[in-house]
Amino acid sequence: MTFPSHVQNYAYGGAAIPAGPMLVRSAAAGAMIAGGWTAVTDLRRMRDDEISRDEAIKHTLCNTAFGAGAGVLLGSAAHLARNYPLAGVAVVLAAGSGALYLAGQKKAKAENGEEPGKAE
Repeated sequence: MTFPSHVQNYAYGGAAIPAGPMLVRSAAAGAMIAGGWTAVTDLRRMRDDEISRDEAIKHTLCNTAFGAGAGVLLGSAAHLARNYPLAGVAVVLAAGSGALYLAGQKKAKAENGEEPGKAE
């Protein structure tokens, strides 16, 4: 059964999870951005003798992998928001609330004299 285009845009017959090639492209984009940025900053740190060559390579590879994972998550979230607009609004509100909550925790710890990055 074929639906009109204005109905198909709102996930009638659309998948909630994006297709494999889209996930691969999202992962590649995230890996390129994170890996490139880390490589540039680690190269500078390596030239200033802050870190060794092996540490720079390890750090770059780890951040490249994290970037690939973040790319997949962001690509999936964008696909979900595109196919289910109300879900996209809910995700944006939840992410904003979480960011404000974490920022408030860091500020409260700083006011109490605790270091924000330290676990208790």
